[in-house]
Amino acid sequence: MPAPAPRLVSIPWIRCSGAGIPGDSGPGGGPAKPLRMGNVYGMIGGSSVGATTCGWAQYPIKGAFLYSDTTIDQDMIRAYLETEYRVEADVPLTLRIGTACPLLAAMHKAHRVECSTFITACNPFSTPFDDALNMERQAVLAKELTRRGLTFMEGIGQHPSNLWQGEPSFLVLGVSKEAAKALGTRHEQNALVWIGPSAVPELILLR
Repeated sequence: MPAPAPRLVSIPWIRCSGAGIPGDSGPGGGPAKPLRMGNVYGMIGGSSVGATTCGWAQYPIKGAFLYSDTTIDQDMIRAYLETEYRVEADVPLTLRIGTACPLLAAMHKAHRVECSTFITACNPFSTPFDDALNMERQAVLAKELTRRGLTFMEGIGQHPSNLWQGEPSFLVLGVSKEAAKALGTRHEQNALVWIGPSAVPELILLR
């Protein structure tokens, strides 16, 4: 996945119910703490994470899960969450983290699978490579997917700001979360997108 262009961003806040997080107080009051490196935006709209339920965020990013112990920069994670993952299928579709995609649900049903992953081999660990090297890496990934008999189609991960180049990718059908993680790790990626039976894309961090 691509590295975001340098920019200044405010630290987001999240207000939690349940056990809460003592100390700081975010906008609107209530126990809150800024999300820092090592944590990403928790399920906005009321999903339980351990003993804490996260139900508010300063900016409108839906979905995502609470991660810890990651070495990936917070701004980069935010860019991953904001990116549009576009699939060049017979009926083109766009995946957004945390937003159900009925077209993908229909595709899963048509291919008799319950899950898929959106993955790239470009720009290992978000280090920019030139187009020629990225094409070689994508060709290696495509060869592996073909050898394994997996159905896949081309796509591109593009941030809506267009501040950096879109990243050629594949939507691969019928890949479990663990298999997707192993594939992403093998191809030196920071993260990937995985979609299960709910057809809601999840951001999966690999480092």
